[in-house]
Amino acid sequence: MSFTPKLTVCIPCFNEERFIGKAIESVLLQTYKAFTLQVVDDCSIDGSLGIIRTFRDPRIEVHRSSKNLGLYENLNRCLQLARTPYVKIVCADDVLDPTCLEEELAVLEKYPKLVLSFCSSIVIDADGRRLLKRRLYPQSLQIDGGKLIRVILASARNPIGEPTGVMFRKRSVDAYHLRLRSDEYRHMADLEFWIQLLEHGDGYYLDRKLFSFRLHPGAGTVGLLKRSVAEHRKLLREYEMRYPLTIVQRVLFHGRLIGFFLGKMAFVRLFAR
Repeated sequence: MSFTPKLTVCIPCFNEERFIGKAIESVLLQTYKAFTLQVVDDCSIDGSLGIIRTFRDPRIEVHRSSKNLGLYENLNRCLQLARTPYVKIVCADDVLDPTCLEEELAVLEKYPKLVLSFCSSIVIDADGRRLLKRRLYPQSLQIDGGKLIRVILASARNPIGEPTGVMFRKRSVDAYHLRLRSDEYRHMADLEFWIQLLEHGDGYYLDRKLFSFRLHPGAGTVGLLKRSVAEHRKLLREYEMRYPLTIVQRVLFHGRLIGFFLGKMAFVRLFAR
């Protein structure tokens, strides 16, 4: 490699032969070029690895686990492999818009207090058809880390979004020995990881639709929804002492939690077939 990359893009993969090629292509077509791409296969038993190895870009490194680690432990392996100041995880069934890396990296370099940047998104189906747009705020803005944690706790959902929408500083991960706590959060370890990061700095929301989140029957999201309510409550119990909610926020939390779950389940049943 003839350059020193400042960004590692990691694509964890398990049995994603239908979509992994599109995910890799979307990374290689980025306007920002100075990255290394780590594709980390978690013992896929379909044709994923063969598709991955068809790409000949020198920025790509392919890693295959000796045993199946599971979703979140494979993400932890991605963190271990990253050796650059910035890290982005791209789910193997999602796709990036061409300027995603450039725009998220720009705000992290501009504002040194940030630990992560994240963006709005488009939800697509298995065939790439657009289902809806998602945004957190009507404008781009820097958000105090503690305030954003309270937003997460009170919202009873994941306002930061999926890993594909986030870029973060590796320095924060290393300095505070952060990892995805898959042993304690079996279904929402990514959201809890964003909270860990935000305890050490601010977040920046880009009001730009810079990636597409794919909803399909094989996506982990469909199964996770059925078990997410208990882990939202667990998050609140763990972090509310440090980031207390008002009485009104607590009451609204429980209503939002049930509403979020029922709404998501209806959406999944309608589109993820």
